[in-house]
Amino acid sequence: MPSQASQTAVVSASDAAAFAQGCIGWKFQHHGRQPRAVDCYGLVLLFAESVGVHLPDYDYDFDWEEGDGSLLILKAHENASEIQPEKAKAGDIVVFRSVNGAVNHMGIMVNRRQFVHAHMAHGVLLSVLDNPLYQRKAAGFYRLTRT
Repeated sequence: MPSQASQTAVVSASDAAAFAQGCIGWKFQHHGRQPRAVDCYGLVLLFAESVGVHLPDYDYDFDWEEGDGSLLILKAHENASEIQPEKAKAGDIVVFRSVNGAVNHMGIMVNRRQFVHAHMAHGVLLSVLDNPLYQRKAAGFYRLTRT
């Protein structure tokens, strides 16, 4: 993995805000990878692509109850680095744990308080990280970088 010094953050606040505005209202679709029909990782893949970062997809048969293939990709990928929560900013990826501890959801930070994500019941929407449900389940933050 490249050193921190050789990595450059690629996402600006305006990139994150523009992407969020453009996708709010899209419908949720399991394994959706096309604009207007995405799941949470599909949304992150499209966002990464929009800022010139390629993240690989994972096997659709992955068992989400045992753990999340998308988190494993973020942890292992050279263009995504885990960061401390207090350093999270617009354009960073936030991941969430389910009640059994597996990471099963993620979104894109739009600013220090809000993130956009693909919700199974409501589609793509903007939510507040300060909401007690999301605060309790937040499991980490990742920054997309270009090497």
